[in-house]
Amino acid sequence: MLPLSYGLEVIHFLEHHKTHGHHHRHYHYHQHQNPHKAHENIRVDGTFLDDLVPENQHIPLKLVFSGIYMSCNGKAILKDVCGKAEPGELLAIMGPSGSGKTSLLNALSGRAPIDKGAITLNGKMLNKDLKRHIALAQQQDLFMSNLTLGYTLKFYSKMRLPSTMTDEQKMDFKNRIASLFKLDDPLLLETNMGDVLQRGLSGGEIKRANIACEMFSLPSVLLVDEPTTGLDSHNALNVIQVLKDYAVNNHTTVVVTVHQPSSLMFQMFDKLLVMAEAKVAYFGSRTDVIDKFAELDMRIQPHYNPADFIVDQLYDSKKLEKLTVAAQEARCTANCSNVPTDYTEKDAVKSSYENQYPSIRCPFCEVQGMHAREKELADKPTAVTLQTIMNVSRNGTHNVVKSNSESDQDSGRSSLFSDSYHSSLAENIDKWAIPFWTQMRLLTERNFTEVISRCMTKVNWIHAILLSLVVGGLWCQIPRREENLSSIKGWMFFSSAIWLLTAVFETMTLFPSERAVINRERASGMYRLSAYYCAKMIGELPFVIIFPSVFHFISYSLFGPQNITTFVGHWGILLLSILVSQSVGLFIGAICYDARKGPVICSLYSLPTILFGGYFVSSIPYWLSWLRYTSTVNYAFNAMQIVEFVYGNPIICAAEKSIYDACRVGNATFIPPSNIIKTGEDPVFCLWIDILMLIFHLILFRVLSYLALKFYRSPTRTI
Repeated sequence: MLPLSYGLEVIHFLEHHKTHGHHHRHYHYHQHQNPHKAHENIRVDGTFLDDLVPENQHIPLKLVFSGIYMSCNGKAILKDVCGKAEPGELLAIMGPSGSGKTSLLNALSGRAPIDKGAITLNGKMLNKDLKRHIALAQQQDLFMSNLTLGYTLKFYSKMRLPSTMTDEQKMDFKNRIASLFKLDDPLLLETNMGDVLQRGLSGGEIKRANIACEMFSLPSVLLVDEPTTGLDSHNALNVIQVLKDYAVNNHTTVVVTVHQPSSLMFQMFDKLLVMAEAKVAYFGSRTDVIDKFAELDMRIQPHYNPADFIVDQLYDSKKLEKLTVAAQEARCTANCSNVPTDYTEKDAVKSSYENQYPSIRCPFCEVQGMHAREKELADKPTAVTLQTIMNVSRNGTHNVVKSNSESDQDSGRSSLFSDSYHSSLAENIDKWAIPFWTQMRLLTERNFTEVISRCMTKVNWIHAILLSLVVGGLWCQIPRREENLSSIKGWMFFSSAIWLLTAVFETMTLFPSERAVINRERASGMYRLSAYYCAKMIGELPFVIIFPSVFHFISYSLFGPQNITTFVGHWGILLLSILVSQSVGLFIGAICYDARKGPVICSLYSLPTILFGGYFVSSIPYWLSWLRYTSTVNYAFNAMQIVEFVYGNPIICAAEKSIYDACRVGNATFIPPSNIIKTGEDPVFCLWIDILMLIFHLILFRVLSYLALKFYRSPTRTI
């Protein structure tokens, strides 16, 4: 079944076909320009903006918020805040620090719960489906620090742009967005994003990259928190100009927060929402703000920056009280204090689009200038999908495809304005831009690329090689005699214990920075958590294996005589125990948001696990004996012993005073494996039990990590 928006674009094509009599171009309503704007094909630095948004992917939405209250720990953050923004407009939220600007953006995006109030899009209460049309560029810029800018832009474009676009179209879109924000310099594209510990892009460059990445989601409502922070005056003005032109050309509702913009930047705003002390001091047109202040005996001096003048008045308590009272009184006529109960989608649409964009033939506007048959179809009560949809090919040919859907009983009104319209709109727009398997593939590639730059360093190689040489030197060619039995066991125990500590602490330390990026991306509905989690497991697997394998190959070769069975057996058990330890570190990193608590929790887990591993203490008190079943080192150590003593070269009995009966009484030359292991069961059976217990712990901590990421302090908005 084809989406409703496609059928409407067909109608617009037929209208254009009738007017111009040719088929060389497939028009859609995004390409129409606002007649009130004097300029056409607006460009920034030579880059056209009029056709950036692909067909069927953008829906103009009017944002209305009224009576917004928000509090945190008993402190009021927002108090009765109201306002609205139309498609094609740039609304600026101004005010001093702590006035509630960022909190309001979080509320409008649906990421922060409100105590009271209403937020609507085209008259429809904000819900989970409508949130997909909102993008929020946060003030905190979070990226994978080891990835280059070029790779980051490429990843976001492939992940967020719809699957209906080809890779070539996505790359073209990415290049044009990069050009708009002056991020297309070849040297800049090869620079790492960086963070506080690693040099990379400047603060202004990361800010521009942050906004650019949000634009890849093709939002109908774009919220940008402090887009000019960290930028010089020229680049700050350029960013606001890009946002302004993007709003006009693509009929996008853009809302930004700013502190004190320059006078040139101030002129770009269509509307102002001035806030102070969590309340509204002014809401209305930017052109009226000076007159409104003058009516309250606050007059600006000649040649004074209006933005500076406005903010200066907010620091005077008496003036602020006059402003807030005036703003409260103005709400009765501003039509934004509340949303009437009979305020339908049709009312919102017609007030927004027919008045401001009368020439735009969008899904909400009255269809004119059509063939009689097409007009009849448009006027006829229709269901969510049109009764007849025209399949228009690129060469202009078209076929009629009929739908079996029933008509909407709306007393002669088109169902374009019915209550079912917006619900069908959400259904026709995919929940995710790309399929699950494509998400997982892209995330695996990113994880693989990021881990290469993070883990495959000279320091890690030197660490693995030196550690293996030192360990191999200490246990070099130990004779397989009873006197050296403790040393042989010591090598196996040390191998499992040292890599447990390495895997747990390294994973726990590195994951929190990645988790912040993941939470941000998930909050914007970028991909499924399951796709990320599977990709992380796959992408990091080679690097979890490489360094322990280097250690094993070198140290075990120096350890002494061995055969292929023991070599491979020890290697497999070592890698399995490391995967378990990595899962534990991932779980601790997922539940621990305090960097100071993470190492403490790791120590509380690792030290008892090593102590109950079966090497340091041979006899454990009965009331503590149950703890050995929680020790993954215990299972790995026991499994290694079985492999070494059952399948490896035999251990020669001591010449004198052997502690084993088989050597003292039976005059045996070699110690029986059952005497060394002392399991009381079949050694092979015990080996499989140990392996299965390691697998059980692996699955357990993987599942717990996933659940922690999904439910424990998860992003406030997940789709």
